[in-house]
Amino acid sequence: MSYLSGRHLQIGESSLKRNLWRLWRINFLLQSHSSKKNQMVSTALWALNELDYDLSPQLLNALYERKVSLPERRLSERIIKAPTPSEALRIATQNMQMLSGRDVTTCINTISKIAPNCLKDQTLSEDDYDNFDIILSLLPRVIPRLDAGGCVILFTSLSRLGVHLDDFEGALEAWNTRIPIVSNEMRAVDISKTLWAYALLKIIPSKGVLEAIATRGAAIAATFNSHDYVNSFWSLATFSHDLLSRPSSAPLSSSSAPSSSAASEAAAAMITTEDGSLEIVSSAAATGTTEQQKEEGKEQDDDNDDIEQQQLEVVEMIQIIRDFRDSLQRTCSDSVDSFGPQSVSRILWAFAKDDLAPKEILLETIFSRAKQLLLLHNNKDEDDINNNNNNNNSGNIQQQQGSIMITSGDIALLSWSIAKLRYAPDTVLMEGIIKCALSNAKNATMRDIRSMKWALPLLEKNTGISTEDVMELLEERAVELNDGQQQIPAAASPRTN
Repeated sequence: MSYLSGRHLQIGESSLKRNLWRLWRINFLLQSHSSKKNQMVSTALWALNELDYDLSPQLLNALYERKVSLPERRLSERIIKAPTPSEALRIATQNMQMLSGRDVTTCINTISKIAPNCLKDQTLSEDDYDNFDIILSLLPRVIPRLDAGGCVILFTSLSRLGVHLDDFEGALEAWNTRIPIVSNEMRAVDISKTLWAYALLKIIPSKGVLEAIATRGAAIAATFNSHDYVNSFWSLATFSHDLLSRPSSAPLSSSSAPSSSAASEAAAAMITTEDGSLEIVSSAAATGTTEQQKEEGKEQDDDNDDIEQQQLEVVEMIQIIRDFRDSLQRTCSDSVDSFGPQSVSRILWAFAKDDLAPKEILLETIFSRAKQLLLLHNNKDEDDINNNNNNNNSGNIQQQQGSIMITSGDIALLSWSIAKLRYAPDTVLMEGIIKCALSNAKNATMRDIRSMKWALPLLEKNTGISTEDVMELLEERAVELNDGQQQIPAAASPRTN
């Protein structure tokens, strides 16, 4: 009699423990040198597949040795070595019966690394698209089997490809169920990458997912590195901005980008209390609705109740975001003195994007570190700025060389963020910004120019320190970028992406 044959499927969940014993028995048969019929093992494997079991690497190896149902050893290894998305998809779809959750994740991750823009640029063949749809259709079954690491790899791979879970029936529900279960296994890098993937896809996490990730993140905040902080602060700012900018009638699960014109509508129904928490105010109080208008609008009561319930959920989610961000700020302030210019400028930018000032302790450490980095950068010889070879015998300077190469993008973000948050930098910081901007003006992009043309006049007004020389160089650079045409870009409005 075949082990785990089809008749066992009728027994139900109560037989799962016995099935695990039978799985061990299959391993034993394969490892032995007996001449047992391969048909017996194949039938048992079919039953395991029907029971939705993932086969272990050890079992797959044993199957390979006995040449049972597998053309090659370890599908994941073959998929990883595929030179093209077409080959990865071919290997996966030709072995559908033996495809495990790990294999599906490996296939998607491999494609995202080989050709992250293949879907956007439509570079796949028609057969490739069909095969990819087959692989992606497995997500609702794959996600419940993944551990924390597998979830992060899958989600970040999907985000690189621009694939939304809600495009596949049951996938988003499976994800929202799985993440709270595995969140306690997540490391700092897992949390930051998951938040980043959500923000990249312009999807706001469900309240349950956000709460689970925030709880875990706050518990291990001290283990975050500079990259984790940057990704997390940026993502949280994106969620907060999108929540406040989303029309009250729009579903929270929507993955479409919100309209900035809707910000006042969402914010109008919320107030910040003295302790910094958020509360919702009634529609009548917010709009001055009269009793007569209330009476005339009774037929819309149900719709209004739904909208108010959703607004309440938005308030709760924003509070979760702010509480998590507060936890990260406390530990980040202890680590800022080791951060490079890119991390410093992007952390401050994340707060400016949300128009929410960092806590004083974090702000002080960011400004202090910014002044150190600007001083190191500005004191270097011009030749050292243009290449990474310096003849300085100072070991400390050589060790920090990578972190003192401040780019035009870094200085544009830093100056824009300080202006957006309406701070007046002290003389040392302001002079450092100007000197660094002068040395970087010739490398500025059009976006950098727009940001600095908006920010520097405001900083000059707040500090009284002239930025005239920098503005002239920026205009010259703008003319150069426009091929000599006198089309100077206008100052950028505060950017949020």
